[in-house]
Amino acid sequence: MVFKVGDKVRLLNEVGEGIITEIISAAEIIVQTDFGMDFPYHENDLLKINDDNSITFKKREPLEEKPTSRTKREFIDSLPITPSKSPEKGVYEIDLHIEELVAEPGILTPTEMLQIQILHFRECLNEAIAFKISKLVAIHGVGEGILKKEIRTIMRDNYPFIDFQDGNTRKYGFGATEITIRNLHK
Repeated sequence: MVFKVGDKVRLLNEVGEGIITEIISAAEIIVQTDFGMDFPYHENDLLKINDDNSITFKKREPLEEKPTSRTKREFIDSLPITPSKSPEKGVYEIDLHIEELVAEPGILTPTEMLQIQILHFRECLNEAIAFKISKLVAIHGVGEGILKKEIRTIMRDNYPFIDFQDGNTRKYGFGATEITIRNLHK
């Protein structure tokens, strides 16, 4: 990502925002935080805040239609299902917690974690569409809401036939998005 002096940024590894005051290298960008103090950050630990308060992530990879290598049964077996539902009409869960996706999450930067989570989400969503599964729940956790915002942006911008809303708060708290894929059986 290309930053410049004066850019407003959000800090990924801690709570807060700031303004870039100096760029020494990609590994050392000086940010004046909300508290008026200057601290060095790596570019992977910063997200640019645009004038409209939206956040710029690294350039998105274009969505590509690619055939899945799994069968429908393999895909269904890989996703947990809400126990009260039958497998044919169930609500399938995509757990996006990084600990569920990689063996050693501690060695990843926040940007790498987000990229892995988004890639997994896209793959599961595309497979669900291919296999005509109409109900999914993406479990993203609460955190700062960056992953939630990103997956909702992906669906809004690339999948006009998908509706989404907050998941069941009794079951998931505020850390899930319920997804309905319309017009699959036409």
